[in-house]
Amino acid sequence: PLPASLEAYARRVLEPQAHARAGGRILVLPLGHEPAEAARAGLESLLKAELGEPLQLAWQPPVRYGEEDALPAQLAALLSAEAVDGLALVVNLAATPEGENHGHAFAAARAALAAGAAQARLLVVVDESSWAARFADDATLASRLDERRALWARFAAGYGLRSCPADLARMPERPSPDHPAVKAVRAALQADSSAAATAANR
Repeated sequence: PLPASLEAYARRVLEPQAHARAGGRILVLPLGHEPAEAARAGLESLLKAELGEPLQLAWQPPVRYGEEDALPAQLAALLSAEAVDGLALVVNLAATPEGENHGHAFAAARAALAAGAAQARLLVVVDESSWAARFADDATLASRLDERRALWARFAAGYGLRSCPADLARMPERPSPDHPAVKAVRAALQADSSAAATAANR
């Protein structure tokens, strides 16, 4: 078996749907959410664990509720300015997904990538940090987390996406390939890559 440090590299080189094409540049767009510094570092560790290095996260200002109508033009400008490997939308587990807000953003991101950056992949990362901290001493935390994760998973699935739940603020600096969040990112990338290939062949 390969050493854990080489697994991400091997997948990127050997898999037919290799993820990294633009030097590991990922646009990161928080939706109605302002991740703390620890969560930002956690997202970088999480993505490096699956995509390998080099990896550069280009954080964008958070999209406030009610500002989603400007997203199509904003994303078109960002994606036409430079090549990227992916776009990560970061939402807060504590928020309730809404079609007119999160759904509009999901659809706009999907359309922008299809129109101008077909090789880039789309991720929906559900940040559990604030929720986990709020209910850390609550005996019902596990069941509450499962309910919220399922809610976001169903919502994302309605837009043809897989959500990636992760307690970003507590992400290890070097998460293992078997870490649940890493596995979620891997599954989401593979599903999005397969969907893109299917669309390209139509």
